[in-house]
Formats: sequence, structure tokens, C-alpha cells
Amino acid sequence: MKSAYSVIAVTLAGVLAAAGCGSQGPTVSNGPEAVQTEEQSLQSNLKNMLETAGQLKQALAGGQEAQIRSLVGKLDDQWESFEDHLRKKDPVQYANIEKYLNPLAAGVKASSLDVQTLTAFNDGLIQALNECLAAVESQTLGAGGANNPKLQAAAKQYHDYVVQQSESLVEYTSRFVDAVLAGDVNKAKSLYAPARVYYERIEPIAESLGDLDAKIDARENDVPKEEWGGFHEIEKALWVNGSVQDQGPYARQLLSNVTELHKTVQTLTIQPAEVVAGAVELLNEAASSKITGEEERYSHTDLVDLSANVEGAEAAFNAVKPVLQQKDANLAAKIEQRFQDAKHVLDAYRTGDGFRSYAELKTEDTKNISQAINSIAEPLSQLAKILE
Repeated sequence: MKSAYSVIAVTLAGVLAAAGCGSQGPTVSNGPEAVQTEEQSLQSNLKNMLETAGQLKQALAGGQEAQIRSLVGKLDDQWESFEDHLRKKDPVQYANIEKYLNPLAAGVKASSLDVQTLTAFNDGLIQALNECLAAVESQTLGAGGANNPKLQAAAKQYHDYVVQQSESLVEYTSRFVDAVLAGDVNKAKSLYAPARVYYERIEPIAESLGDLDAKIDARENDVPKEEWGGFHEIEKALWVNGSVQDQGPYARQLLSNVTELHKTVQTLTIQPAEVVAGAVELLNEAASSKITGEEERYSHTDLVDLSANVEGAEAAFNAVKPVLQQKDANLAAKIEQRFQDAKHVLDAYRTGDGFRSYAELKTEDTKNISQAINSIAEPLSQLAKILE
């Protein structure tokens, strides 16, 4: 689940192109006139964001903190009005815009603004918005690689992986829910992180399925209090309250929602661009928000999530790797090595069947992990070349 609480300086090299997650996109009817209206709407939305980003650039240059916070909030609101629509239209462009907007939104939540870092993210956002606008204007926006048989086979391979992971998610969530319903706090705690793994590996796909992501994975304050449920509601009950006495309805609903997720992903047709964007999204979110410890704020099992994000991104990469090897063998080898290096860094924090508590980590530890994840993100962002 995406959030905007804390910022970490992520690698800015490598541009994909696009945008991200949230509200309903514009209603589109069929026919040439509708297509033209759709393109005009996208152009208008992108130009509005570019205008705001330009104003933000001036505010950053002048160190106007109140104006900076206000303009980033405006960017977020503008993005939410059409991000879902753009994600469906071109997931790679979507991922590229989110790559810069998410850490911008996170950065202005800090009590003291890092103007230099925010300026770098805003400059990256302006570039990403311009690239997306150019794609709309040249009518090249869309799911690249759709007609490439090898990429279609790669997308089918990744879809099979997503289905397998969602099936395991149902299985492990069922065990977790059984422990909650039995009132066994210790057993439920031991089963919490193992269930989370299967969600975190396929999170970009889950986030594309309407409000299911919020129902399953919303953190406190991500949604109105009366709508909050899912994993993190139960997480708080386990680690803060030490009791699951009133968690029965939440547990049953959680199992119902992950079951619905599994049924839904079985019917999906995943396009090659979604595979590429999914890999990048996982690492972008890991580096910009999960590295802060916000995801598992009560259980401090964040390293489990981070490891699962890396594994999920690697699965997406492995699906398209044969195609990339034919197009750019050096890039394929570089990405493969970076994944191995990042997993080696994370392995240093393993203990028993899991990982150390995130609360035990020092600043140097989180910096090392962040750098390892970012070292993958930079070359991985060049994956879009296989869609050309």
C-alpha cells in the first residue's frame, strides 16, 4: 500500500515514463470522438501538473516552505484525478511519474524540508510528465510489446507467477485468520509475516484492482477510520493491544478479500508493459516509503516486506530476461548481478526463518539496504527498451 510519510533519496538515473494509483479515471465511450476526448483530457491533466511543477520549482528555488508543501499537495490531488486511467493506458508511463511524485509527497511530510532532494525529485517529475505528454501528443502512448510473441510469452509466465503467489496468499492468510479467530495471539504473530510475503511480491498487480488493495493493505490514516481493516488493523491489535478479542470480523473480511484477489488475478490478461512497470514499481515503493519502517509500524517486520518486494521484482525481471538478453546482454547481466547483491545485503539481517526486527536497525543499516535496492532500480528502469 502506497503512503507518503517519509522520504529517502532514491536513485534518479533512468527514466521510464508515466503515472499512478488512486481514484476513478474519466468515463470513456467508444468511437473516434471519444478517443480524441480521452487524449485531450490526458493532455490537459498533464499540462496542469506541469504548470504546478513549474510553480513548485520556483518555490523551491526561493525556499518558500509553506508554498512548497501546498504545491506538492496540489500535484498529488491533480494526479489522483487521472492516475488510474493512465495506469491502465500505459503502466510504464505511470510508474515513471510515480517514481518522482511519491518521494516528493513523502518529503514534504518531514518537519524540516530537504530542498535539494525535493528539487531533484521535482526536476525528475517535470521530465517524466513531459515525456508522457509527448507520448500522448504523438499518439504513441499505450502498452508496448503487445504484438511481440516473445514478450507475450513473458507476460504469460509472469501471470502464472502472480496466480501462484495469490494462491499461496489465500493459503497462508487462512492459517493466520484461523489463529486470530482462535484468539491465539502468539500463533497469529508467528503467521503474520509469512502471509504478508505473498502479497508484497505481487503488490503492483493488487494495486491495479480497484479498492482491493486498500481493503487488504491500508495502513492507519490511509483511509477513514471506519473503513480501516485488513492486515494492518489486525497487526495493531496483535502488537499494540496484545489481544484479538474484537478482530473476528476483520479477520473474516481479510480472508474474503484475499480470496477475491486470487479469483480476480486468474482472469487477468497481463501485458508486457505491466510486467516491466510492476518490477520498477516494487523497487520504487520499497526505496521511497517502506525503507522508513512505515509499512509494518507495529510489528516491525519491514525487512520481510522489503525482501518480498525484491523477490517480486526479480520474478518480473526473470520473465522478460530472455528478451532483454537478446537486445542488451550487458544490461541483463548487470541487473541480474544487482539483484544478487541486494539479496546478499538483506540476507545479513536474517535470523532463523525470518529477519531481525526493523526497530533494531541503525541508520547505517537502512542506508545500506536502501543503496542496495536503488542499485537495482537504476538499470532496471532501462527495461522499457524491450518494449520498443
